[in-house]
Amino acid sequence: MTTAPSGPAGDTILIVDDDPLVRATLQEFLVGRGYAVETAPDSHGATARLASNPRIRMVLTDVVMPGPMNGFELHDWAAKARPDVVVLLMSGYPIRTGVSEDVPRPVRVLRKPLALRELGDEIRRLLATPDEAPPPGGSRA
Repeated sequence: MTTAPSGPAGDTILIVDDDPLVRATLQEFLVGRGYAVETAPDSHGATARLASNPRIRMVLTDVVMPGPMNGFELHDWAAKARPDVVVLLMSGYPIRTGVSEDVPRPVRVLRKPLALRELGDEIRRLLATPDEAPPPGGSRA
């Protein structure tokens, strides 16, 4: 499912979570911030959307979900298949971050429940060019 024609600078975000309420809440929040949004309930749907939509610039994914891959494995897959895409993980469980040694970028895991303002700041920071990014830990006025 896709909503909004384009986000800030044309950014599309893919939300991957098996909980339909979480997907709907995040979708409403991000569309309200001007992002185009696609959703998937699992990694199978996520990989299909990433393969078919080159406008996706970020994946916001749960760590623990049904399907052939968890969030860390989806991160690893995306790093190889779509190195242009930023992956931001989220989890309600205590998670020790780590990925395979050949993944060329760090992993960021946000704790659920998410503080939406913090989430918005983090997404804007990760998708921004260096001169547009808000400072870490705060939003730009």
